[in-house]
Amino acid sequence: MSEPSSLTITQKLRPGLLLPFSLLGLFSVALLFFRIRYTGTPYFSFLVWNLFLALIPLAVSTIFRLGENRFQGLPWLVAGLALWLPFFPNAPYIITDLIHLRYRMNMPVWFDALLILSFALCGLLAGFLSLWDFEQAIARRWGAWAGVGFSGLTLFLAGVGIYLGRFLRWNSWDLLHHPRAVLTDTLQPFFQPGAFLPVLGVIGFIFMFQACVYLCFRQMLRLPHETI
Repeated sequence: MSEPSSLTITQKLRPGLLLPFSLLGLFSVALLFFRIRYTGTPYFSFLVWNLFLALIPLAVSTIFRLGENRFQGLPWLVAGLALWLPFFPNAPYIITDLIHLRYRMNMPVWFDALLILSFALCGLLAGFLSLWDFEQAIARRWGAWAGVGFSGLTLFLAGVGIYLGRFLRWNSWDLLHHPRAVLTDTLQPFFQPGAFLPVLGVIGFIFMFQACVYLCFRQMLRLPHETI
């Protein structure tokens, strides 16, 4: 689906989506503040930082949309992707914070699950919206199948990024500070037969989860433009 070039800046900022995203984010932070006040411990405060990182891809894709008409051409697209792609895995990464539910806390498990899921959903939706932005940009240049292929590859790479972050504790900034070490850890399982299948399983399941959710997400974005 192509985006009309005549959209105003306000329309490109998508206030109709910005409001519910903001409400979900505020609800997530309110849950966290309630937990901190009730328990007297800031244990889950790291979720705020994780959500901030998850919103960076959406900020990048929004800036790209705002400047797409003025800075037309392949260099603008490549620059946007180069800045966006390293941060994209942070958006679905928050889902894996559910691992913290295995620790016994002084709060009901249902509350902590709701807390994590609210942050995770906010980050996931923001990330998928940014992915949709770049999928459309690529589809307008090279066709719909190129856009779909780009999204599939991106979600697979996000699975790799989540594996590196959750299990090997690397983050997006390490791609700049320790690129050789990150690349070594990424490729190492391919040279160790015993480690390859478990790592591929982790990445594969994460990829399939993202792909299923993103497929639903992109179809819902397309509904207003389809004839019912």
